[in-house]
Amino acid sequence: MNQDIAYQQNQTKWELVAKEHGFVVVYPGGINNSWDIYGTSDVDFILDIIDEMYDRYSIDRNRVYLSGFSMGGMMTYHAANHIADKIAAFAPVSGYLMGGPNTNSSRPIPIIHTHGTSDDVVAHSGVQPCLDAWVERNNCPSTAVVTSPYPADKPSSTGTKYYWGPGTDSVEVVFLSLRGKGHWHSNEESSVHTSNEIWNFCKKFTLAYGIPELKHALVNDDNPKQILLNFSLPIHSDDTYQGFAVTVDSQQVVIESVVLSDSMHLAINLSDSITKNNQISVSYSNGNVLSTYEKNLADFENTIVDNLLDGAPPRIVEILLSDFGD
Repeated sequence: MNQDIAYQQNQTKWELVAKEHGFVVVYPGGINNSWDIYGTSDVDFILDIIDEMYDRYSIDRNRVYLSGFSMGGMMTYHAANHIADKIAAFAPVSGYLMGGPNTNSSRPIPIIHTHGTSDDVVAHSGVQPCLDAWVERNNCPSTAVVTSPYPADKPSSTGTKYYWGPGTDSVEVVFLSLRGKGHWHSNEESSVHTSNEIWNFCKKFTLAYGIPELKHALVNDDNPKQILLNFSLPIHSDDTYQGFAVTVDSQQVVIESVVLSDSMHLAINLSDSITKNNQISVSYSNGNVLSTYEKNLADFENTIVDNLLDGAPPRIVEILLSDFGD
C-alpha cells in the first residue's frame, strides 16, 4: 500500500531468481497503489495476468505462484480464498488479513509466510493465529517442526523455521520468523534470503498434483488389436474403464474392453487389428479413470497413437530449437 512496482522490485529482486531458475516473474501494480482485498476486481486482474503470460510465453498454468508484501501479503491470502484453483502455492510476506483468518479456499493450499518479529506496521503476533487456521484447513500435523537458527548452515542467521506438513494432497505450511527484522522483505545472504526461500518452497507444488496424464500411446507387434496407454501416475484398479474413443484413419472403431495392464498402463482392446499403414488416435472425456491419489484423469482429444508395427512409416515426434538457433 502506497508503494509502487519499483519499490517492490528493489526489495525482492525476483528477476534475479527468475533468471537463475528459468521462470517468468510479473510485478503487478494496483490502482492507487493499493489492493482490493474485499472484492474481486484485483483477483480478476491476477487472472488476466495469468492469461496474458500464457498467451505471451505459454507458461505452465499448473505452476503459477503468488507472493506479496504487506498489503500484498493480505492480497495473497485474499486470493487464496478466491482462486486457489489457479494458484499452486502462496507466499505472503509481512501481511495477513486484519479481520482474522479466512480459510474458505476451494482446496488445501501450500503456504510459506515470512515475517519480522519487530514489524511495527503489521504485527508479528498476528501471524500464528492465521497459520493455525490454515494448518487445520490443510489437515497438517498440529505440532510444528522447528529449526533454529534457520538456515541451519548459517549459525548467525536470525531466522527460525516452523514447518507443518504434509497435509492433504501433500501440501505444507511454513512460517519463517525473522528475529529483529522490521516491515521489509529481507534478502540476506547470511540469514534468510526470502525470495530464494519462497521459490524453493513454491517450485515443489503444482495444481496437477495426483492428476494422471497420458504420457504415451502405442501399438506394437505383440498385439495389433491392443493400444497400450502409459500414464504419468499409477492408475486405480477398477472393474471397467469408460470414457475412451479410438479412431483409425479418421473412423471411430469398436472398443471391446479397457483393462489395467499394470499400475502405469491401460490396454485398450479393439475388435479389429491395426495395420502398419493405419493412423490411429485416442481420446478421453468424462470417464472414470482415477489415479491412486483419487484424482480424475485429465481429458485429452485426438492424441496420436504411435504405430510401431513392423514396416510402419516413421513420424517426427519432437523438434527442438537449440540456443544457437539450430
